[in-house]
Amino acid sequence: MASYYSVIRYFPNPISEECINVGVAVFGDGAPRFRFISDWNRAQHFGGESTEFLQRFAEQVTSQQLGIFADSGAWDEERLRNILSKWHNSIQFTPPRGSLQQPEALLQEVAGAFLRDSERREQIRRTRLNTQ
Repeated sequence: MASYYSVIRYFPNPISEECINVGVAVFGDGAPRFRFISDWNRAQHFGGESTEFLQRFAEQVTSQQLGIFADSGAWDEERLRNILSKWHNSIQFTPPRGSLQQPEALLQEVAGAFLRDSERREQIRRTRLNTQ
């Protein structure tokens, strides 16, 4: 079974098209999975404004509470696919990309590839210092 992923990006000024990755979404078996950065400082400095709305979005998405939408309901694959192409404001999703991996394994891989937390950067820095 094929799985798909989309990178969730924060565009402080959508006109400039500069963005920072803040999350990933993985789907393909009917139950979307999400992962977001844990340290919002980088996004806050990048955008020069509070990231509280991004954090609320991440909390609502991961807890299945979709108060951010006019209608209520839980995430499902159809709803996610519908949103992927329609959001063009400060929070945007990349077009879905395919994979042959199972959703859980794909989530781990794409989170590692696309999400940069200061915790992870610090861990990489320590590893580099210890190997030199």
